[in-house]
Amino acid sequence: MKKIVKVIIITLSVILLFNLPAMAKSEQIVNREDNTLIIFDIVIARPAGLAMVAVGTVLYAVTLPFSLPGGHESDAWDKLVGKPVDFTFKRPLGNL
Repeated sequence: MKKIVKVIIITLSVILLFNLPAMAKSEQIVNREDNTLIIFDIVIARPAGLAMVAVGTVLYAVTLPFSLPGGHESDAWDKLVGKPVDFTFKRPLGNL
């Protein structure tokens, strides 16, 4: 199991290493059919977004007693949970 995880990490590192020069050009229009971005999105960005949703939900629950008296619970929800949900579930695949 550890060997498979190491192989996956090394493979992704090599893919991302060779993709850095293409990502450095900011004025270039990103091709939506770029397989590397889609793979990176599926393997790295979406799981990280899902983790951000979980952490944001816990932080929202912790800060709720402090935001309720001031009436700012919707602001806390939008920033801690809403933005990660949009990043994870509502944006097109490969659009970082």
